[in-house]
Amino acid sequence: MNIIENIKTQAIENGKQVVFKSRMGQLSYLQLWNKSEQVAQWIKDNVTGKNEINPIVIYGHKNPLMLASFFGSTKAGRTYCPVDRCMPIERIEDIIETVENDYVLMTENLVERICKEDPQREADVEKINEYTYRMSNVNFIDVNALLVAAFEDVDDSLVELVNEESYLGKDDVYYIIFTSGSTGKPKGVQITRSSLENYLDWSTEVGDSIGAKHGKHFLNQAPYSFDLSVMDTYTSLVSGGTLISVDKELQQDTAALVKYIKENEVNYWVSTPSFAAMCLSEPSYCQEELDSLKFFMFCGETLSKETSEKLMERFPKAKIINTYGPTESTVAVTSIEVTRELLADEKSIPIGYEKHGTEILILADSTEGQEVTIAKHDEIGELVILGNTLSIGYYKNEVKTAEAFKTIIYKGREVPAYFTGDAGFKNKDGMIFFLGRIDRQVKLHGYRIELGDIESNLTKIKEITQAAVIPKKVDGVIKQLVAFIVSDKLNEDYDSRKYVRNQLQEMIPKYMVPKKIVVLDKMPLTNNGKIDYKRMETLV
Repeated sequence: MNIIENIKTQAIENGKQVVFKSRMGQLSYLQLWNKSEQVAQWIKDNVTGKNEINPIVIYGHKNPLMLASFFGSTKAGRTYCPVDRCMPIERIEDIIETVENDYVLMTENLVERICKEDPQREADVEKINEYTYRMSNVNFIDVNALLVAAFEDVDDSLVELVNEESYLGKDDVYYIIFTSGSTGKPKGVQITRSSLENYLDWSTEVGDSIGAKHGKHFLNQAPYSFDLSVMDTYTSLVSGGTLISVDKELQQDTAALVKYIKENEVNYWVSTPSFAAMCLSEPSYCQEELDSLKFFMFCGETLSKETSEKLMERFPKAKIINTYGPTESTVAVTSIEVTRELLADEKSIPIGYEKHGTEILILADSTEGQEVTIAKHDEIGELVILGNTLSIGYYKNEVKTAEAFKTIIYKGREVPAYFTGDAGFKNKDGMIFFLGRIDRQVKLHGYRIELGDIESNLTKIKEITQAAVIPKKVDGVIKQLVAFIVSDKLNEDYDSRKYVRNQLQEMIPKYMVPKKIVVLDKMPLTNNGKIDYKRMETLV
């Protein structure tokens, strides 16, 4: 697998085919190649000195020039760091400060946004030329204005401005995606080109073959600053597909979203389970309206049986694939097809089996310098990942890197491993089950409780689509647990709440059953499409 060679082949053989489409515009494979060559040439000529080493922040949303900027960076031999406009300004500026590059590429006007939020900063802005704004010693480059001002528009022939020797090498960091850090400062996960290409060798075939994916339309729901976007974006690109990208505003109007997906004949749906669960509230979200939709790929959080069953009812012709993987192991490392047989056999949906090139250990214990202790079948432990898609660590953060990325002794040899902080187990067949975050463990009345365990059991109740459990604190002490559920069959009357509690008590100890149950029309989601736990903490 060679990403850039794949794009070049498509540009030569299928140059007019649309590679990306959103409400902000579209690009063909030939246009993507040519515009990325121009961006690469400009970067090589202008982003010099210390900026040659440090990553380039690329800011925007669902603009087609985001892709041109990504590939322009990689062709120029530079790591890119995608930052979506859904991020708060403070977080964006934290990232810009962390990467320490004097240049930011923007497909939307970030300078204007900063000044709108803080008008006093307008005095610090200097417009250098048609496409460059300078503020706080950082040069903000308007990519669209740059391409208009500095290059001729070439759409009918292949442009080659940059020597292949400039491209990022196999062991170079290809992209950095910043994730939340426990200290409040984001952590930059570094993914090398080889890790990404190893992942793509698998993702182009998971669920079906690359031949089946070739030329198909993929949904891009996740923002580029969330690594789930890598799953749809790069799988589509290297299999000659078309990326149908939906902006944040469109995602908030489910009826309009369904219409847009129908018009663009999306074949592969890629999202978090929560986003699909939200769409199920729209009656037109069904096979009759979306006949082209034949494949669901989920990642990022737990897929419930209720959501799976509803999708099977709405889309009887479609295949559902559940995957698992942290950003630190390049998007996803396990998969399983969700079938009616699986739903009947298992109490909760497993995350499946490891991809080739990956091994997941369920660790019962680990001591430095000694052989790790592996949990027995059905015994809960921490998921620890080994393999060929691991990150090399967090950007300029040796402390956090040392905490999560360790060398362990396994089968008598030293191997690099990523400690996920996730709890789970393997059954006797080697199938893996995810039970939530270890750090979502709380202590209530002396009992240690995994909140993810309660959530998992709540979604086993057939009337419940989604669930989130939040501890209620008084003066910093946990006094009770509150369960938020989404259900179209239950309400907040006494009988419904009693029914849920009775069902739960058959599955978990009484001390784990939430005291309060709140029924929601829909679960609050983050910009990444995951359940928004921080927002829900304000509701308890």
